[in-house]
Amino acid sequence: MKKYGLLLLAIMIALVSCSGRLDYGYNEKVTSLFYSCKEKLDDEHGKLMDGGFDKDTSDHQSFEMALKEAKRLGAYCKEIREEAETVTHSEAANAFHAAVINYMSQIETAYTPLLVQYVTQQDSSDRKATRLQLATRKAELGALEDKCLEVQLQFLDKAGIKINEASSKQ
Repeated sequence: MKKYGLLLLAIMIALVSCSGRLDYGYNEKVTSLFYSCKEKLDDEHGKLMDGGFDKDTSDHQSFEMALKEAKRLGAYCKEIREEAETVTHSEAANAFHAAVINYMSQIETAYTPLLVQYVTQQDSSDRKATRLQLATRKAELGALEDKCLEVQLQFLDKAGIKINEASSKQ
């Protein structure tokens, strides 16, 4: 019996040490995926604000390119979300994982359809109203980004992963 107790203890020590590496690797991978979606959203929203999606259907080629690009944002975030969903994580990362998946899903299901709608609208007053909705959605996504970072700090603390204080306040 003592032999099995020592074996169980050895397995538990191995699991604890693996968990730390698991959490560290998980954090690195999912943070990279999170920032990839964030940067893509920021780029597309910046393009929207600069008038890059204001294409007239009479210029068929430009209109189709803008429409494709708008749809690509959702497809990109869906692909990244699906990849993030497969990354193995410990229980300590559950809240962070859920927050990141929700953030990516919101880009895909709440922001992208409005962006596509904006591109397809031709009436300037309709576009103006949709642009305001997009700005509101972007602000909501900004709040979700902040929540992801807050929950990530909690996860890192639970996992015992130390971070550089100066970089976490930027």
